[in-house]
Amino acid sequence: MKVRPFSLVIDETTDVGTVKQLAVCVSFCNNEMETDIDVIDFVECSNGSAVSIFNKLEETLEFLRVSEVPLRNWFGFCSDTTNAMMGCNNSVATLIQRSYLWVLTVKCSCHSIHLCASYACKKLTKTLEDLCRHVYNHFNMSAKRTAAVKGFQLFSETAVHKILTPGQTRWLSLQNCVHRILEQRNALTLYFTSTHFEDPTHGSELVLSALKNQFMRIVMMFVDYALGLLNDFHTLFQSQVPIFYRLKIEVIQLVETLLKNFMNARAVRSCTDIMKIDVEDEASYVDLRKVYLGLDAEAAMTGVLASSDGRNANPDEVDKVYSTAREFYKEVVVQIKNRFSFDSDIFAFSELLDPVQAQDLNPPSLAPFLAKYSLPSWFKSLIDREWREQSSVRQPNGEDASSLSVTDYWKLIFAQKYSNGKPKFGNLRLVVEYLYALPFSNIIAERLFSTLKDVKTDKRNCLSTVTISSTLQTKLGMSRLKVTPESLVVGGSMRQLLKGIVASATATEASAAILKSASLARARLAQERANNTVDNQD
Repeated sequence: MKVRPFSLVIDETTDVGTVKQLAVCVSFCNNEMETDIDVIDFVECSNGSAVSIFNKLEETLEFLRVSEVPLRNWFGFCSDTTNAMMGCNNSVATLIQRSYLWVLTVKCSCHSIHLCASYACKKLTKTLEDLCRHVYNHFNMSAKRTAAVKGFQLFSETAVHKILTPGQTRWLSLQNCVHRILEQRNALTLYFTSTHFEDPTHGSELVLSALKNQFMRIVMMFVDYALGLLNDFHTLFQSQVPIFYRLKIEVIQLVETLLKNFMNARAVRSCTDIMKIDVEDEASYVDLRKVYLGLDAEAAMTGVLASSDGRNANPDEVDKVYSTAREFYKEVVVQIKNRFSFDSDIFAFSELLDPVQAQDLNPPSLAPFLAKYSLPSWFKSLIDREWREQSSVRQPNGEDASSLSVTDYWKLIFAQKYSNGKPKFGNLRLVVEYLYALPFSNIIAERLFSTLKDVKTDKRNCLSTVTISSTLQTKLGMSRLKVTPESLVVGGSMRQLLKGIVASATATEASAAILKSASLARARLAQERANNTVDNQD
């Protein structure tokens, strides 16, 4: 961090002890051209207001200053999309932009796409989510019912899987729930038919009616397909690989796919800026029954309409499936347009990390980017020259390097040296490390909170924030250094330090005991060295 660009990722949560915790994580590029993450600070936060969070962040930044970390190396900030974090007025992001003008603030792409899906799902029939919850609640905590449905699963040769339920804190969980019900539909239909015959209730009647409804099955297949598109995007940006440069490309590709599912493909292609297309332009819509529902849903709809029941079905019921799908697509596109902004030219410029773009010299010069920074002109010239020269590098076997992954490509580039051992592209590396450090999601903080649940449990709900922070930093540090508990060797000096700490000691008492033991250890070491010196003289 003292010599490399880095980004800060923050998030806050309330732990099992009802204590608000603020996690401050750092992301930067290491020597192997891989992204390293670590916990800088884990502190209690009095409340979740923007000012309170920003003040805690300032304390962390002051710690970095004292540690001689130049804050000019801080280039990126990422958090979730709440008003306190990313609102237009008096949020943490706006407070950062006022004090640190050079820092790029980025909304978490995973949170954003989850919210897009949540709003779009409101366009679906409420029966769908009710079905998922009713089925889950029927089997939840009932060993007898679970054992009973297992018999029907075996009879219908269905995989023996548990029923899932949508969760507010589980990103895009509805797709998994719908997919599971589709998978278990035959077994569930048999089970609820038997249950309703033996003990008819209003709940079992509603579930059975929904399971037998062919159009509800088609809607579930559509939801499985449509949410799958969003889940694929979501999964991509949970990665620790530096893919900030892919953010704009992936969002545009996702929007284009969604638009072509209910709009004329030619009208979509003719739009110069896909993020400004008017989704309310009905003249660009395809016919209602040509709205794409996904492969499985399309096949199921064709089969239903060809059957005797389908031929006698109410046309309004068929049209409702297609109109629901169109409204879903429209809402997703509107939400994406509202939540993703690519006004900054850094999004387009960061695409140079792509090996294909780098080999094709796109852009041909880094001058537009370098012009924003107060660097000596000779230094800018060196960087630009190295950018031009890197396109000539080939793999050791002579093949084109554009087929490599982004990490392997830049490893190859920066492994090039002159005959005297000096790196050929040492100046260009500064630009690449900057782009590597730019954040695209706060998934590292979310993963930290998952680990927090394993550390601070119901039985260990009095752990202090200092203890929690130390434990999490140790865990991440061992993971980063690839140290396993089995390979960790506790030396004699560490054992001596630990002997002076009693189990019930407070953090202050423990620190005092460690300092005292360390002082005694240094004194013993100094005495041993003095004795050895005397012996050698004799």
